[in-house]
Amino acid sequence: MLLVTVIVLGILLVGGLAVVVGTIIKRVTDDSPPQTELSNPQTKNRSLSITDKGFESIISVPEGAALMMTEVNDKKIVLHLRDAEGDFLLLLNVKTGQEIGRVKLKPQKN
Repeated sequence: MLLVTVIVLGILLVGGLAVVVGTIIKRVTDDSPPQTELSNPQTKNRSLSITDKGFESIISVPEGAALMMTEVNDKKIVLHLRDAEGDFLLLLNVKTGQEIGRVKLKPQKN
């Protein structure tokens, strides 16, 4: 009887550890903002999405910047822009339309 109890408790321990590790990995890799960052009170109990009717996101880009290319995946929108200073990438969250970051592309000198 003691052997069965030890085996069952061992299985529960391993299963619980797997759930904790899985939850940590999911939260670390999820780049969507927490609900508390959403300022619109109508969206407090659900996620805001660019597919929602009436969604608008305003992103600042340098004056005169030209859009060269776009790429969309399930988490990010990548805009390749070119201005007087050169090329750069503008990264946006696909769910909220908020800017995640910018990457300046600098030519490598040999």
